[in-house]
Amino acid sequence: MSASASNIQKGLWLEKAQVKTWLSDLATRANAQLQERTAAQLLQLLRPPANVSAVPDDFEIRKVEVMKILLLLRADLHAESVLEASILLVACFARGTGRGATARMLALTTAEVHDRLVRIAADSGVGPGPRAAALRFLAETAAGGGREAAEAFCGLPKPVDPKALAPATAASEAIRALSEPDGAAPGVLFWALEGITDVSTHPLLRAVLLENNVLPALGTFAAHVCNDEYLKRLTIVDSEYYIPRLYQSTARLIKHMTAHAQDNKKFLVVKGAHAAMKWVLKRPEMDDVKLEALHAFANLVIEPSSTLDSAIPTILPYLAHPSAPHVEAALRSIRNVLVLGGPAAQTVVLTHDGIALIIRHLSSTNAETQLHALVSTQTLSVLPNSRAPIATASISVLLSLLNPEFPVGQRVVEHAMGILTNLALTDTVAQVIGESGGEALIARVFHFLTTADPTVPLSLLRNLCIDSPTCLAITSVGSARLFSLMFTTRSAEVRRDAMSVVRNLILQNAYCRAQFWKVAGFLDELIVDVTAHERELQLYAVEIVWCYVASSPQRARVFADMDAMNALLLPIEREPETPLGQLAGRCFAAIKEAAASVDVWAGILAEWQEADKMLVEERKRRRRAKSSAKRQTSRHGRKTVAGKKHEKRQTSAVHVP
Repeated sequence: MSASASNIQKGLWLEKAQVKTWLSDLATRANAQLQERTAAQLLQLLRPPANVSAVPDDFEIRKVEVMKILLLLRADLHAESVLEASILLVACFARGTGRGATARMLALTTAEVHDRLVRIAADSGVGPGPRAAALRFLAETAAGGGREAAEAFCGLPKPVDPKALAPATAASEAIRALSEPDGAAPGVLFWALEGITDVSTHPLLRAVLLENNVLPALGTFAAHVCNDEYLKRLTIVDSEYYIPRLYQSTARLIKHMTAHAQDNKKFLVVKGAHAAMKWVLKRPEMDDVKLEALHAFANLVIEPSSTLDSAIPTILPYLAHPSAPHVEAALRSIRNVLVLGGPAAQTVVLTHDGIALIIRHLSSTNAETQLHALVSTQTLSVLPNSRAPIATASISVLLSLLNPEFPVGQRVVEHAMGILTNLALTDTVAQVIGESGGEALIARVFHFLTTADPTVPLSLLRNLCIDSPTCLAITSVGSARLFSLMFTTRSAEVRRDAMSVVRNLILQNAYCRAQFWKVAGFLDELIVDVTAHERELQLYAVEIVWCYVASSPQRARVFADMDAMNALLLPIEREPETPLGQLAGRCFAAIKEAAASVDVWAGILAEWQEADKMLVEERKRRRRAKSSAKRQTSRHGRKTVAGKKHEKRQTSAVHVP
């Protein structure tokens, strides 16, 4: 909420006459008591951060007011309290969004009030009160004035002369304050942080902040304030003024500076920012602080860390939070920890009953929350001891996500199939999935072969080849599409995955083995894959060949006639000591033995016997023809000579059935 909007809601308009009186009293150097009394009144009213009083929109800053303001901003002429009260009063002139506020801000800019306040913020000799007030003015104008005000905070546009010394800017002074937190007043740190945080909401201005070394300053500052000792040192008033908003802004700034910036994340992790956010998450302050801290923590997860692992028990309860934004932010943190934190983090989630908390969001209507839950569940489903509890709680939900009657996004489909694929690595769970989904599930998976990344549904089909009913369902529902995909794809990965499904079906089920033997072109493609460059594809092909030749000598003879032995020589010679090379050698030996068992002489004898039979039949035909010619001569008195028909001897190759 902008200062002006909050101001209107709270009704904190200052009366014009009173404002003019305050200006005059503060500027009355001849009456120090009046100055001090007026300053004390204004400090009590305007110093609390929650107070964002403003003057009415029709209040004008005339020349006389400008002169008084410039006089009041002379640090060398006034006591610390008077200077601070004057700045806080001037800040009231800058608040608002109407035409009057715009005109007042223009008048202040023309009078170089902004530049004077930058100098006050940079001058540690003026005291913490005026510095904090100056930083507050600069922060509020940067937050409420849009992009141009934020650029002015950063000193943009820069001087035209490249040789000119870069002047101090609000951003540089605020960052300097954060980089030197030891002994600094809480108000100075708070308003310096507020200004930088508000400017960091503009992605293009983050580069300017980086040029001013905001990351080292932020790392130093976060480590300084995010601990119990710092809280104990604060006075009751400071705690009331700045806590917990100080931590909320710290988390926001970390979140902004680490958004899509891997190098920034690495730097802040080294500086201990993730430990600082872990500390914030353990504090019992407002939920808004925790929400920003969860987002910041999620951004800082880049590699395995004991700090990340130890934060998991603190984050998991937020998965049951009644606020949807908190749930989404917590799930994003858990997702990143599980994906990037490694097995140790995954074990911590399991140990603290995280599975049940995560799975409850698989059917969330919030797309981001659902996606985080799916990715987290998929990561956990890799662990063998997690599959049974995940399956018990999620199979029905996952199957519903694959129902085409209730379409969901492609990423949701792929992650749901990914979870089922991982769960099916355990035989008993694979059987449950097959029984629960039946042919309807198989049909849906084949449907997604053309609408999603085919490697995902193929992996699921491969793992579901566990029992006869599922194998038969896969074969009856989609074997034609499976072979079509395998024969026509140009992707080596897709062909490998399709062949892996075929391999499992053949090895698991005799009916599938017999049916696939009859598929036109399959054996030719199989022999081609025996020589494939892709090792897994080559292994699947050799395993299928072995399954066939080991179960039937007749099929081994077919492979012999198809020159499979030459193809098998490649893996034998390339990897003689590996399981692939050794299995190829066994295939070669079995095919060679089957080919050698064919009785060659029996074939030759059969051929001779067939030739002799044909010769006898030819002689009989000729005798009948000669006899017929004699009869015709005796009847007609005419002799004819039967012409000879020269027929080539019929031969045929011996084919092994």
